[in-house]
Amino acid sequence: MPTPMKPQYEPAKMGAYVQRNYAFLTKLFDSKVGPGLRQELWDMSEADLRLRIKAELDLDIPATVRVMVVDIENGRAKPAGMSEADVFYTLVLPPVPRKSPTEEHKEASAWEGAWHHAIVDGYGM
Repeated sequence: MPTPMKPQYEPAKMGAYVQRNYAFLTKLFDSKVGPGLRQELWDMSEADLRLRIKAELDLDIPATVRVMVVDIENGRAKPAGMSEADVFYTLVLPPVPRKSPTEEHKEASAWEGAWHHAIVDGYGM
């Protein structure tokens, strides 16, 4: 069975990780920018995704680690069919918050997602 990879965070940089995750989620939840960003990430090769994850989230994903994208908003995941020997990192693209139509709700959801990703789980965005 493939093995998930969890990046190691430096405790002294935790605040910076949360800020980067927040900035990424803010773009992803933006009604004008988000759909294009999702498609751009979806269309990238794994090598390009590693570079983008480094640039956006400051996470180093080794070349030996597969990058899986799970786009919950659009109900899709790739790549399919990993081997039992594969180690993978999952970039989860959460759905746009819909509980409330306000920008404040989107902002609060971005902060919550950023905190959860950096502090609690960390397996993927």
